[in-house]
Amino acid sequence: MIAVWFREGSRDRSVTDKDRVAADDRIAYAEVDRLGAVALGVRFRLLLVLDDPGVRELTDDVFRQIDAIQSAADKVELETLRAKFEAHMSAFVATAAKLLGVDL
Repeated sequence: MIAVWFREGSRDRSVTDKDRVAADDRIAYAEVDRLGAVALGVRFRLLLVLDDPGVRELTDDVFRQIDAIQSAADKVELETLRAKFEAHMSAFVATAAKLLGVDL
């Protein structure tokens, strides 16, 4: 998602090969879609194993942070949102690992 954000924000509007730019955009968005589908699949499988309200809330928080990154107005906000995402992800991983009995 961050790569797509930078791509949109730094696009050179004078590029003459608009077909190449459009193709590159489609590839970037396809990768974001693919990774989003993988993340949702992992979330689903994890919640099947750990039907824990705390883990459910943490996964919801992580996905909210991912959605927020998409709407960052500038690089400063993007970095702030990325730091929040990483904090939420760390909390999620630590909690899930503890419930699964995994030492990190």
